[in-house]
Amino acid sequence: MVQAERHLLDCARYIELSPVRAGLGGMPSTYRWSSYGANASGRSDPAVTPHPLYDALDPSPIRRRSTYWRLFAEPFDDALVDRIRACTEGGWALGDDDFRRRVEASAGRRATPLPSGRPRGRPKGGGGG
Repeated sequence: MVQAERHLLDCARYIELSPVRAGLGGMPSTYRWSSYGANASGRSDPAVTPHPLYDALDPSPIRRRSTYWRLFAEPFDDALVDRIRACTEGGWALGDDDFRRRVEASAGRRATPLPSGRPRGRPKGGGGG
């Protein structure tokens, strides 16, 4: 679950840069299965349906692709990459606190991990009765 208005384009960048991080190409455009060609270059791809937030980058398709392309010129924040990975691997919601609360209420399950470490208030020893 992704709070689209905050993180959709971050996730698109993350996905489209994955082949580059994996050493499968120097640019996302060189990876055959990437949606980057459709989003940044306007290459026809029947498998790609533009998201409304992508369309909202600019009314002009040429300027929209240029705006999208420029997103890739910015360095990707390592902390954001780690957060996207953690959410993907853990099945957690990516978004602000209010978004995660709404996901939890709707799904009836946790949308964020529990804090790591021993819960407060429990005795440290294993002694019992």
